[in-house]
Amino acid sequence: MKIRIIETGELKQLIATGINGVEWTYDLLGNNSATTYNNETEEHEMSQDDFNWWEEYILNDEKDAEEITGLVEEFGIDESEIRNKINEYNAFNNDLGDQHSIIQNVIGEFRKERE
Repeated sequence: MKIRIIETGELKQLIATGINGVEWTYDLLGNNSATTYNNETEEHEMSQDDFNWWEEYILNDEKDAEEITGLVEEFGIDESEIRNKINEYNAFNNDLGDQHSIIQNVIGEFRKERE
């Protein structure tokens, strides 16, 4: 997804791809009202700080997904067991900014239990 940076006018790209290979950037950003749409230029816009935050979020999300897949393969854990545990924690904290640390904590718990 191409995004115009408000402060600089630079056009940058954000791409979120799931482990299934499906690109879901529009859904991610749209569901979270992360951009504004400029009708004059017909472009999505956001600040550089917001772009940096979303870029890091997407990178962490992709790394987390890979790590979960690795955990499933390494220990033969059913992925739904890991996802259910993550959802339990997210039920108490639904802040996207905390999602990476929650997932890392859950992964750490599963590793500790099996090592």
